[in-house]
Amino acid sequence: ARFEEEIQDHLATLNIIVIGRVSSGKSSLINALLGKVRKNSLFKVRAESGVTQQVQCLRLNDRVRLIDSPGLDDVRAGNSSITRKFLERVDVGILVVDGSSDARQKQHLDDLRRQCAHVFVVFNKIDEYDKWQPLVLERVIDQWKQDLGIETIYPTSAFGYDPEVHHSMKLDIRGVDALKTDIESLLQQRWQDIVNIRAFSETRT
Repeated sequence: ARFEEEIQDHLATLNIIVIGRVSSGKSSLINALLGKVRKNSLFKVRAESGVTQQVQCLRLNDRVRLIDSPGLDDVRAGNSSITRKFLERVDVGILVVDGSSDARQKQHLDDLRRQCAHVFVVFNKIDEYDKWQPLVLERVIDQWKQDLGIETIYPTSAFGYDPEVHHSMKLDIRGVDALKTDIESLLQQRWQDIVNIRAFSETRT
């Protein structure tokens, strides 16, 4: 019943959904996109998997919603089912991947492309490659591009939103500004009549 009520509201808004397999850093990425710090983060982050168990919606302004979803490969099958239902009501998709390339993620990308006018692919958790030479990260990203059949991927880091992270650790936010700029540019170009370009900077719950 709650889902059907939400859908009615979604019909009057432009909806941006963030999807990806469980523990790919979706919630952390959203916090970073919205310029949040650890103390005022809007979406829960924990080291263990499956923290996001329900679709969570944030109204950026009167006509734009940002949606955080449970992992598509979550062991709780119900979570993935809910995410797929919301795919039917979204306009822009952000697919978050991490780790070594997984060709199975191509199905998630194809699902998004069937439903969305535009899809951004984000390779998250690049901080995990800091101990390697830069060429290692470059090879991994190139392999993702090849397996997904894409030309553009956004390397990002959004580490540090877990409240249990040691207090001496600072937020490690990288690559998010480039993603945010391109999302805003897309909205401005294609939906100028229904969205304010300041949607990502003037948020309200």
